[in-house]
Amino acid sequence: MALLALLVGVLVFRAAFLPSKQLYKPPRKDALVVAAFPPEQLKTYTAHLSQAVRIKTISYDDTTMNDRQALRDFHKFLETTYPLFHKETTREIINEFSLLYSWPGKDAALKPVLMMGHFDVVPVDNEDQWTFPPFEGVVTKERVWGRGTMDDKVRLFFLLLLLGFG
Repeated sequence: MALLALLVGVLVFRAAFLPSKQLYKPPRKDALVVAAFPPEQLKTYTAHLSQAVRIKTISYDDTTMNDRQALRDFHKFLETTYPLFHKETTREIINEFSLLYSWPGKDAALKPVLMMGHFDVVPVDNEDQWTFPPFEGVVTKERVWGRGTMDDKVRLFFLLLLLGFG
């Protein structure tokens, strides 16, 4: 029994570290979505995301540490960057910093849709380990670097792009 367990252990270990022999490498899913937009639109999207990263919308557990002006600056950035979106929607500010936009559809008989995003980021503990400073929004050929480009600000701006406001 011990010999069988050892053999299974060796096989599992070797399988975990063997290189892939796949001939076909599927394209990244995000690359397919991004390829659907014209280059000029993606350039604008990239610029907006880069600018958004520079606004330090850091949320702390202790909310007294939040930079209230940065959060207001982000609200203003959205207003000035997406004026058509703000013209077509109704904005409510909840608890001073949360934004709720309502966008009535053309057919009230259809069910509503909920789309969500957020623009706050967690504090940076290890800034010296970043490839680029976390709040500079550096744009390289491959990506925008900074806080919020992988999980929150990126989704918010991509949602605006998908809705036709980017």
